[in-house]
Amino acid sequence: MVAFVCHNSTAVIGSAPLPCLVNDDGAPALKKQKVSFDGPPCVINESTLAEECITHEDQVSRWWSQEDLDLIKQGAKKIITPLRKQAKEHGCFIETAHKKISLMLTNNFQELVKLGAASPDQDLRHWCARSDGRRGLERFACQEYGSMRQDDVAYTRKSVLEEQRRQRGGFAKVSPEAIANVSKTRSRRARTFSLFMGEADAQAASAP
Repeated sequence: MVAFVCHNSTAVIGSAPLPCLVNDDGAPALKKQKVSFDGPPCVINESTLAEECITHEDQVSRWWSQEDLDLIKQGAKKIITPLRKQAKEHGCFIETAHKKISLMLTNNFQELVKLGAASPDQDLRHWCARSDGRRGLERFACQEYGSMRQDDVAYTRKSVLEEQRRQRGGFAKVSPEAIANVSKTRSRRARTFSLFMGEADAQAASAP
């Protein structure tokens, strides 16, 4: 259970079980976190309706309908189709940036120079500068990048779970730091790509 409260400019994330840790009695360990915000207190969202009192009309107005989702998918496909064609004919800035980051992290500069002099964030800036709705559709528009992204997710998840099983099986001391280090190491490429993408987004947002 996670409780989110906004009082006196402080948001408190309540006790939440950490799946990788257990106490001596076998119960899930709990961790409390506090996050402070500047400024006066404010109400983010307040509803006096109990769940059972919400009408069907309220539910329809609050949630996406299947028709809404179908329209969103159709719109995404219209954007993705020409982008995929462009990627096959001329290459994709997303895939180029991702390859450069992979080579940088492995110190393979001999192959890196073959991809051009632009830095990864410069390549990504070309992508983010377009206002045609492509932002957020990278893994669908650039299939090679999408495949590598899924590989990163699966590899990181698998490594973390293996370390968790190793600790639970008594083969290693229970250590959240060790699990965090495994996650940090395995997700390095994805995290680095996100940093470059964030820089490109910032540049695009501040452009006149």
